[in-house]
Amino acid sequence: MANADQAAQTAPSVLREQELLDWLRAHEGLPIAYVYTKKLFAVFRDDDSAAELRLCDIDTAGFSALKSFAKRSLLKRFEVTDDVLVGRVFRDTAWSLLPAAVSDLTQLKKLRDDVFGRGRGKPISQATTLRVWADAGARCMYQGCGESLSEIPLSTSVGQIAYLAHIIASDPDGPRGDDNHSHARSDDHENIMLMCDAHHRLIDRTDEAGHPTPRLQSMRATHIVRVRYLLQSLRYPRTNMMTLLANLADVPTNESEVDLKNAVIDRGLSPIGPPQQEIRRFQRDDRTNSEFWSHLLHEHERDIQQYQRNLKDALREHTVAIYPLHLVPMLVLAGRIAGEASPIEVFQYHRERRSWRWDPHATAYPHDAIFLESTHEGSTGEVVLSIELTANIDEGAIPETLRHRILNGEVGWLRIRHVTPCHSSIRHPDDLDNFTRVARQAISLIQDGIRANVVHLFGISPASALFRFGQLLQPGHHPPYQVYDRPNNASLFSPGLEVHGDSVVAASRSNPENIKSVQLR
Repeated sequence: MANADQAAQTAPSVLREQELLDWLRAHEGLPIAYVYTKKLFAVFRDDDSAAELRLCDIDTAGFSALKSFAKRSLLKRFEVTDDVLVGRVFRDTAWSLLPAAVSDLTQLKKLRDDVFGRGRGKPISQATTLRVWADAGARCMYQGCGESLSEIPLSTSVGQIAYLAHIIASDPDGPRGDDNHSHARSDDHENIMLMCDAHHRLIDRTDEAGHPTPRLQSMRATHIVRVRYLLQSLRYPRTNMMTLLANLADVPTNESEVDLKNAVIDRGLSPIGPPQQEIRRFQRDDRTNSEFWSHLLHEHERDIQQYQRNLKDALREHTVAIYPLHLVPMLVLAGRIAGEASPIEVFQYHRERRSWRWDPHATAYPHDAIFLESTHEGSTGEVVLSIELTANIDEGAIPETLRHRILNGEVGWLRIRHVTPCHSSIRHPDDLDNFTRVARQAISLIQDGIRANVVHLFGISPASALFRFGQLLQPGHHPPYQVYDRPNNASLFSPGLEVHGDSVVAASRSNPENIKSVQLR
């Protein structure tokens, strides 16, 4: 037999309303009693023993069922304060129970409706409602619940599954109510949590004491941080688009902004604004002119400097998408300026499809389709590097002096080759990655094995590969790269731009002393 001071060591049983109805049916015809506060309600058997208290979440149906007991004089009542009832498991036999009439139940229901209703504060505005739903991610904010509240399950009954629950009640007499803050914070989104029905009832009706204001505030803050983190994962990295285009062989090179954006989105990136045109060359293709490359640096010096600044600014916060289709020496230079350490996505233009988007049906070439071949050792500290992915190099088009030095073993020759050279040798992003792997091997051999002091670079390859090769050249750590150019099949290769560790240089072929140089940052 329990005495009047007997209290719970564990939390009392809590009945949801349907469970309360089942309990009442099980006690049909027997005397029962209830004990209550403004917020708490419990039932027990009235048999003069220390009967177990059954804490309840009672609402309309429960009150109706209790009224049937009251009409038959089978119901008694006793009012206590919250501190008496919280945590209690058994009734106190010292409680002086009073007969409960239907009017007592009606009055108690009205009192509870006032306490758990809207209160006297401002109603929750639509703006606040939308903010809370957004903060919650349409999920219950009770710790560990996360139930989706965006849909109402199919049901023949009218029901609500989502509640905007106040942390500090809008009524000072409500759950966690406060005379100083209840009214002021009744429409404050930071004081409102989105909750499922079960947890809304738990924090307000059946276990208010276990859910003080600081605990709920902590739950809300933790939930919001997690929701924002998860939702942020849906957002593609923000990406600046930059084009490097030139009219090649007097054929205009045009681009579709829609195509450029779609190419970025295909790669899981989010385009920012319109594409920026970098080092755009519209001038007539006059590469047979002996002064061409010197003039080009003069004409585009500011463009090159601006390109460096634009890249630096763009990469502070975002990634960069590069669309390169330019003269071979300019592609290598642009890649060298971009560098490898920055998050840059390089695209390859597909002639047949006339698109910058990677072909979704294309598969990458085998891992060994691109390989490094060494044909001569060389001994002078100079080396030739040819990148032959589009076609095998026309050896007869190599400048005669250099060709003889290669044949005489004075200059080494490294060749990055493709098993089936063609315009579509880079047809998949993995092909570009595979080229990068082989290009690293070549650069490592040039710098650490051959220890070359000059590299003669010939590029017969897709633009993306030449740009990527330039990216691999580390500022201040590579020998000068003399990048050759061939205007047409009737011409020989000739020096275009010479890329140094901190500058790019072009010399007049007719007057080698006339040198134009642009500093690289």
